[in-house]
Amino acid sequence: MTDLDSPTPGTNANRSYDSTDVVAVEDAVAETAERLGLVDPAPAGLGLEFVVHRAHSPTYGPVAVRVPRYHMYRFPGRKPFSATRSLRQEWRICAYLHPRRFPVAEPLEMVETAAGPVLVSRFLPGEPEGVDSGQVGELLARLHGTPVPPGLAPLDHDGYPVAEATGRRLSRRWGQLREYLPDLPEAPSVERATAALAPVGRAAVLLHLDMRACNLLTEHARITGWVDWTCAMVGHPGMELARLSEYAQLPENGLRERDVLAGYQDQAPLPVLEPALDALVRLDTVLMLGVIFFSYAPDPTRQEWVRGRIEELTARSRELLA
Repeated sequence: MTDLDSPTPGTNANRSYDSTDVVAVEDAVAETAERLGLVDPAPAGLGLEFVVHRAHSPTYGPVAVRVPRYHMYRFPGRKPFSATRSLRQEWRICAYLHPRRFPVAEPLEMVETAAGPVLVSRFLPGEPEGVDSGQVGELLARLHGTPVPPGLAPLDHDGYPVAEATGRRLSRRWGQLREYLPDLPEAPSVERATAALAPVGRAAVLLHLDMRACNLLTEHARITGWVDWTCAMVGHPGMELARLSEYAQLPENGLRERDVLAGYQDQAPLPVLEPALDALVRLDTVLMLGVIFFSYAPDPTRQEWVRGRIEELTARSRELLA
């Protein structure tokens, strides 16, 4: 999952994408395999924006071949960016964290094929199931205690400081959801949302912001892989835990919040956001999920959950948006 204004194949969310935007994934994999001597490439996973193949390299052994679905990403209310920039961000973060003993895929090659860009990394063992939530907390505490990669400018900032980037998307998604929830109050202005979110720019650390079981691989009860850094931002660590808390309320995300927090506290003190600000950061997450459950993948049960969470969180954050 990335910024969930993303195009999803087969839904009305990719109406602005035509055949010139779509990457011929199999052609990109085939050219990469030929140029690097990869053997037996086969599909291994997919997401909203990328497809992953597994192959064997005579130089590196098992590798993952990550191919974007689109050449350029054009999301409502955001600046377009290329798939090459997205892959380079993944490379930069993983190349920084791998030697620091984080379970991320070591990047090996960037290949510009005729069909589109490809990132080749070492293949991570394990399956996305049975995640130990305590280990999740330990990983997050370690990440938040690690200096930010020098010069990193995350794509999800869209060129803005974290408070403004978050304020812009919160206001935008709020407006989107009013199409489905007409009783929702008027969306806060970008200026009001940004001012309310100003404290998340303090004590800034690297945030993953998509911590779910599907982005974690395990083997023999240990986390062996941590993937998909497309949502990464640089901000207050409380943003990470606020988002995770909302994710944990959905069983498919495979998280036990109590155990995550206990694991985090084993490594570092829990970061704290003032209650109204915490509610506003959570609201940013719920609005993102609302766009999914009302538009991209309609789900009546989840829609009711979104309604309830928006009602509670807007009440708790009202003083910041007044």
